[in-house]
Amino acid sequence: MRLRCGGLLLVPLTAVEVAPFVESSHRGMQRSAWSPLANVLFVVGALFLFAAPFIVEFLLRTSRKRLEEALGTDLDQLLLLMGVGGSASVSMMPLIFTALVGSSIVYNPYPWAAVSFLWAGFWCWRFWHVLR
Repeated sequence: MRLRCGGLLLVPLTAVEVAPFVESSHRGMQRSAWSPLANVLFVVGALFLFAAPFIVEFLLRTSRKRLEEALGTDLDQLLLLMGVGGSASVSMMPLIFTALVGSSIVYNPYPWAAVSFLWAGFWCWRFWHVLR
């Protein structure tokens, strides 16, 4: 579990390293007509990935024991991987959207990578007992 979380913590740093290559390939490119819709989809998707572990925890709060007995799945491990994996995905989303749509202020990868790294750190801190 530590190795998975450690690897996923490196994804935002990788996004920062790759960002100049993606941005330079789209300089001077015209924005597509559906760019405003893509901006909204990007923000909604990022917020959903950040909030998904909270939603799952809320929905499964009453059936935690039954879930662990029936599936043999520790809910804390699942939430930890959802939180860190979702954060890692959000850090790469600006690069994918920049490659598909073109440049936009919403797709600036540096603040998204910073927020993703901090959010992944939050999940590692919250479920520290799983990582020990």
